[in-house]
Amino acid sequence: MHWISKIPINHHPKQAQIKYLASQFQLHPLLTQHLFNQGFSDFNKLDAFIYPKLSNMYDPFLMNEMKHAVTRILKAIQRNEHIHIFGDYDCDGITSSSILYLALKELGAVVTTQLPLRSEGYGLSVNVVQHLPENISLIITVDNGSSTHDALRAAKEKGIDVIVTDHHEVLNERPDCLVFLNPKRKDNAYPFSDLCGAGVALKLVQAIFITLNRDWIRATEPFIDIVMLGTIADMMPLNDENRIFCYHGLRKLQQSPRKAFKILLDALRVKSIDSSTIGFTVGPIFNACGRIGDPNLAASILQNNEPTLKHDMLPIR
Repeated sequence: MHWISKIPINHHPKQAQIKYLASQFQLHPLLTQHLFNQGFSDFNKLDAFIYPKLSNMYDPFLMNEMKHAVTRILKAIQRNEHIHIFGDYDCDGITSSSILYLALKELGAVVTTQLPLRSEGYGLSVNVVQHLPENISLIITVDNGSSTHDALRAAKEKGIDVIVTDHHEVLNERPDCLVFLNPKRKDNAYPFSDLCGAGVALKLVQAIFITLNRDWIRATEPFIDIVMLGTIADMMPLNDENRIFCYHGLRKLQQSPRKAFKILLDALRVKSIDSSTIGFTVGPIFNACGRIGDPNLAASILQNNEPTLKHDMLPIR
């Protein structure tokens, strides 16, 4: 147990505070000392770590350009514009596109999703843009788009607005799109940069519900299991806001799983569910859909109340 402090607790300069926290949370003093040394040095910090609360999620409007994104999306819904969500073929792309699709569909949007086959390559491409139906006026990328400059240029030439939501490193200049949401922007103002694509999509959904004067915490709960799957499958650090997502997502999966997850867990004969179950069993199944098949099939299962494949669920091709 290499992480244990070499300073005996009785000789620690903050021993009184450590023992107080240990008694308050009914933790072993040695464990409390370790958490104290990792920065959980007062009641509120330790409470937030041990009991992650949805109310502790950050204000989504702290993310650069979020207000502009919400304004454009609500305008598209009001005008019955066709919104097209374009994701990635991995589990994060599947989950992020599903979160945004379900939320926009709930609000009455005309919306479709598309995930590329692995053979078609990563990210929004010029070919995809050129073959989109003429009635699409707004593209929202999820889990991609930060470096798809040629495709964004092609969309602009066709008069299509693009909102890029992504979490990958921004290697060059800001992409030439209407809105750019990415917690890893060089001018990032968001307090947590390690969100996955599904996490960024969830923050966008939260911002939309806040603008509509909805209870954004309650409105978030239906998607918390999906963002948990994307976060763990994409191997994001399980701290800060990700810890909140995963704590509540795992509880939802244990207590009231959506039908798609219940069928899958029953088939796998899974009895106990934790982050390892997601990381080594459930997540790889969704990732495999994009690696050896069509990720749109996996997305369609998450996006429908009845997890069966029908003709009208098929993606645009």
